[in-house]
Amino acid sequence: MEIERERMNTEAWLIGVYVQQAICASLSKSCKYPQKPIAITADAVKNEKYIAAKARMETFMVNFNQKFAKKEVE
Repeated sequence: MEIERERMNTEAWLIGVYVQQAICASLSKSCKYPQKPIAITADAVKNEKYIAAKARMETFMVNFNQKFAKKEVE
């Protein structure tokens, strides 16, 4: 039961990564959607490029949301 739950959690996380990449690719020219499947290994998850891309995406989304919120107020 625990193994099945962990597998489902990993699948949900991976779907989230693909959705995040799709959103980033549609909103920014500096982001690209993966051309091949993302490897699911501990090394791939800890990869510095992935961590850096995630940080850039989070920064972009915060800035985007702030600009959007300002437009709603006006």
